[in-house]
Amino acid sequence: MGGVSSLKLRLSLLTVLAVLGLSACGQGPTDWDPPVPTPNSTSEASPRINAPRGVPEHLAVPAEAIPETAAGARAFLTYYWGTAGHHAMTTGELAPLRAVTQNTCHTCKVSMEWIGLTYATRAELKIKEFTVSDFGPLNDTERAGEYRMRATVRTGEMRLVPQRDTPRIFEASEHRVDHILVRTSRGWAIADWSLAGD
Repeated sequence: MGGVSSLKLRLSLLTVLAVLGLSACGQGPTDWDPPVPTPNSTSEASPRINAPRGVPEHLAVPAEAIPETAAGARAFLTYYWGTAGHHAMTTGELAPLRAVTQNTCHTCKVSMEWIGLTYATRAELKIKEFTVSDFGPLNDTERAGEYRMRATVRTGEMRLVPQRDTPRIFEASEHRVDHILVRTSRGWAIADWSLAGD
């Protein structure tokens, strides 16, 4: 159990992409309500692939995030954090995130378990945004069919609202994240991610 706890602390942004990272937080509730996320204009107009079982069509991977190219990988990471990740964090519904995550990703598993437990206790998360930028090159790894790409992942201000306690406010945070991507029959999937330098 200690190994899981230390991993949660080490992830900083990202066992909820900031909540378990002990980022700076305020002392109580504030009077803001995060805006409803709006898809960017590119993904709004983009055709979607056939959604896997349990994934609503509007949350499926957009067509531009499918190709086995650097541009496809960048679009996929934008989708992974900005759409699937944001949806999981703000609703507790994990199907879109699971659909693009490999079972071997321990970091992903810990993050999704935390999200599930958060909502199981009737708490909720309110997050203004996830953005992905400053992409590095798409590089092969030593394993066939596996690629690495670094990017900056930023979360806007986040509020954890327990059922019977004072909300905790987490300031916006930004981290360089190393991603391991693999190809599947549906396109890209995350095999692992970690904070750059870990």
